[in-house]
Amino acid sequence: MTPEERLVRGAEQALREYDETKAKLGARPGPAWLERSIAEMRESIAEYRRTHPLVEETPSITCPRCWRTSYHPKDIDNSYCASCGFWGDGP
Repeated sequence: MTPEERLVRGAEQALREYDETKAKLGARPGPAWLERSIAEMRESIAEYRRTHPLVEETPSITCPRCWRTSYHPKDIDNSYCASCGFWGDGP
């Protein structure tokens, strides 16, 4: 996976989490500058996806604490971050 693909996948994950949190809280739109930034991020990701073929998905887990990604099967199975020692509850 290229560094650009990693960055795009991280941004997609961040947007999913933002949307999920906003939906759970029933939140209204945020400040205009934040909503503009999020819209620009979505447009940039869409443009990247239009111009770059999707790389086959490699199983991975990204730590919610330090944002490092691990592809090691045991880390994924145990929801463990070897970088910072965080134990999660699932990939």
